Amino acid sequence: MKRALIISAMLAFCLSGGAMAATEENADDFMQIHQIEILFHQAGTTKNLDLMLSLFTDDATLTAGGKTYTGKEQIRSYWQAAGTFQPQNQWVAYTPAFRIKYTVQGDSAHLYFECLYVDKAANKIAAHTNSDDALIRVNGRWLIKDMKAAIVPEL
Repeated sequence: MKRALIISAMLAFCLSGGAMAATEENADDFMQIHQIEILFHQAGTTKNLDLMLSLFTDDATLTAGGKTYTGKEQIRSYWQAAGTFQPQNQWVAYTPAFRIKYTVQGDSAHLYFECLYVDKAANKIAAHTNSDDALIRVNGRWLIKDMKAAIVPEL
């Protein structure tokens, strides 16, 4: 049941994303920005800290819980302490299709998505967060310049 729910959610996201890409003026921007959200969840699910950090500029900021982390080393320390990266947690992270939005203006973009962390062992949602991000294009690649992360109130 749990696996079917996760697969259904991911399929809905992919189908929705494909439909959006077909209507965007610049489908390449859409796919690159979409990839940030995908890799963000892959990094959290697989506890791949290097993959997570590859999504940020060297001088990025991340604000969460009233504290701002500046630069990759401070951002690394934030993620090392985050629930998704804790070895005892078996969380799968994903964004429901209708919970992702983005806009592009030249070499700047805004990305918002919510993240559901599903605890595989307990078969329940362990955390529901959002990420409100300012992106910039660096050498043709979209990266997170400023992330504001927060807990989303109950579903």
